[in-house]
Amino acid sequence: MKAIADLAASGALRPRIEATFPLTKAAEAHALLENGRNAGKIVLVVEDGGTD
Repeated sequence: MKAIADLAASGALRPRIEATFPLTKAAEAHALLENGRNAGKIVLVVEDGGTD
């Protein structure tokens, strides 16, 4: 387990990302998952609302 953690920490082990969607397009991301043809992970990005 430590060997895998070390690989991930070094950047040698990286997840394959199929697509990235903003949170507002979660339904589209879910549809992509449902078709079962994705070869990697689907990532939802929560964007900062800039309320500062």
